Amino acid sequence: NQLIPVVVGGPQDTFAPNSVVAAVGDVIQFQFSNGNHTATQSTPEAPCTPLANGMNSGHIPFQDGQTDVGTFNMPVTSAAPMFIFCATG
Repeated sequence: NQLIPVVVGGPQDTFAPNSVVAAVGDVIQFQFSNGNHTATQSTPEAPCTPLANGMNSGHIPFQDGQTDVGTFNMPVTSAAPMFIFCATG
């Protein structure tokens, strides 16, 4: 099992990296950068629409000068692909 970090936000308001390969048992750790961001599950058919009952970190705020980074850990429970976006704005 491994911890896979993904930075959310930053200068380009992106996910870095924007794609990961994880195995069941791994944990994706979303690390929130500048702004007020989420990690929210969607589908390829509706890429910026929250999936009903899907994974959602909720808003994790981060302000310039803040020393601790907000995180959200998502255990990987399925080998099926997931589509994640930031639902802020």
